[in-house]
Amino acid sequence: MARKKNSDAPAIWREFSNSLDDPKHLAEMVRGWRAYLDITADFAATLLGISVRTLNGIEQGRGFRYPLMLMQAMTAIDHDVQNHRASHGAAK
Repeated sequence: MARKKNSDAPAIWREFSNSLDDPKHLAEMVRGWRAYLDITADFAATLLGISVRTLNGIEQGRGFRYPLMLMQAMTAIDHDVQNHRASHGAAK
């Protein structure tokens, strides 16, 4: 089921939100996020609270019912990982 489009939303938000409706674009974003953090699919799925099978499906372009929630989780995890690496002197 597609999300409602809010015509009052700022253009940049509409563009971002609409891009999440494209399973191929979402797949690229998730693969890029995982590569950037240098984490395995198993670990990424655990962090995101989804199965590896679901993550594999997302990365293969089969989409995900809640793409915005997925992006919010990825952003929060990225923030936590970066803070952890900074506090432990690891560069990435």
